Amino acid sequence: MGLFNSFFKTTPIEYSFKPKNEQDAWVCIFYACAAIDGDCSQIEIEALSRTFVDKTIFNGHDTIAYYEKAIEANTKIGGKALIEKCAEFIAEENKNTVYTICCEVVLADGKLDDEEKHILEFIAEVLNISDEEAIKIIVVMLHRNKYNKIIFD
Repeated sequence: MGLFNSFFKTTPIEYSFKPKNEQDAWVCIFYACAAIDGDCSQIEIEALSRTFVDKTIFNGHDTIAYYEKAIEANTKIGGKALIEKCAEFIAEENKNTVYTICCEVVLADGKLDDEEKHILEFIAEVLNISDEEAIKIIVVMLHRNKYNKIIFD
């Protein structure tokens, strides 16, 4: 076996990721929190799509390219690492907005499971959102999404 191991030895390819700009970082963070459970559900995709259309910060940006890049990065380095790499690109005045949208995406089904709790805590931490502010945002989003219709499950 040692013969074949040395003969077919491969060198792992390093994957380097850096967001192109703040908008790219927003998309990556949103995707990472939506896919934290291993899958990005239809309702989460719809919430992401609405965000890209509704927010003027994305005007003139190719959000589809950012989204595709986010999927690749999330697969290669994982959601938490992706969020950490992107957090530094978020302007201070946008951190609460990014966190609120993350909550909207994660809580789109009106439920908060353990993985979702952990990722929202993690995002609050890396974006330096106070516990008090994070709790306010989460409570409002849970109330807002309580009776959402789940079209696709």
